[in-house]
Amino acid sequence: MKSGAIILNLLKDKKITKILNDNTEVNGPWNDAAEWTAKNWFPEMIEAGLKYFAWIISRNIFAEISAKMAMPDTQIVMPCYSYEEAHRWLLSKEE
Repeated sequence: MKSGAIILNLLKDKKITKILNDNTEVNGPWNDAAEWTAKNWFPEMIEAGLKYFAWIISRNIFAEISAKMAMPDTQIVMPCYSYEEAHRWLLSKEE
């Protein structure tokens, strides 16, 4: 939640519309944080101007399940499995 607040403030201050989130090193479940992310953080990020969020998913099945629980039901988030895929998707999106 603390790092989420930092990211939200940066998004607002810098008027960022695209984020590449790399979770490849995340291991294990984070279900409690996933619920907060889906219900609180993403709505605040979207309200603050987030348009595109490329999310590199961990290969750890439990971390992947948590990440998918955290994703909002919108076209804003694109789950990816490599930096190249995430970067390419973000570049294809216009501001």
